[in-house]
Amino acid sequence: MTVGSNKTLRGIGTAGVIIGKGLWLNEDNIIIQNVHITELNRHLVWGGDAIYLQGTNGGSQAMNKIWLDHVKVSRVGRQFLTTNAASVSTMTISNSDFDGRTDYSASCDGRHYWSFIFYGKNTRFSMVNNYIHSTSGRSPKLGGDSSANVVAHIASNYWAATRLFSLHSVGF
Repeated sequence: MTVGSNKTLRGIGTAGVIIGKGLWLNEDNIIIQNVHITELNRHLVWGGDAIYLQGTNGGSQAMNKIWLDHVKVSRVGRQFLTTNAASVSTMTISNSDFDGRTDYSASCDGRHYWSFIFYGKNTRFSMVNNYIHSTSGRSPKLGGDSSANVVAHIASNYWAATRLFSLHSVGF
């Protein structure tokens, strides 16, 4: 489901559930709040991102002013959240629940693997007061190749039932 510029997607009460579809953000000034994304190709270990940030201008420029707040992601086949090489220059992820419990996992342990990828030439974000649990690594992964330039402010998050490692940085 594509979300364009100057949009707010806000769930009301417990009714804000998106089943079987992810969000594709490709513009500036977007708020996603009180939304639960679930049942997204969970049977395919690499089968779909809950939230994909493409970048603006067809994926060639960094996005700005993205706020993900009180979002829950569960039972997805691929990443909870991923950025494209185009980057996101200003993003806050706050007060969210990233639930990695799964019947299908790359490491056969009931935990989601490769949960977040923050990549791009100029990615800047804050990740504050989130609950990340039942993962087996890369929660998040920062960077990628030598062209990646990621600055992350990660504070007051709670990781639980995580096997291997929570933070994976490369190319620094």
